[in-house]
Amino acid sequence: MGTRLGLAFASMVALIGSAATAGVVAMHQLQSDVKLITEVNNVKPQLNVDMQQQAHIANRVMRTIILLDNIETQQREKVKITKTCEICAAAWDKLQTLVPSGRGRALRAARSPSCRSPRC
Repeated sequence: MGTRLGLAFASMVALIGSAATAGVVAMHQLQSDVKLITEVNNVKPQLNVDMQQQAHIANRVMRTIILLDNIETQQREKVKITKTCEICAAAWDKLQTLVPSGRGRALRAARSPSCRSPRC
């Protein structure tokens, strides 16, 4: 009776140990998934929104330049366009460092030749 009780207890300890190990492995995988979501998947949309906002600002400034008659004021507005282009280029470069999906690679390849155009 003592031998069977000892074997049953040992098997229960082994079962609990294997369940704990499986839980630790699952938690490690979950942590890597959460890291991917927070460091890559949330950053991509924010960079896209930043680029969209800069394009909107550049369009507004171009409209203002067209309406202005004063050359000095136009030059000040051109500085704003240069700044928005720099911000947009920085966001684009950061976006290029993130690993895209297969479809994302194709879209980026189609976009890349016109990316550095003077129009931002």
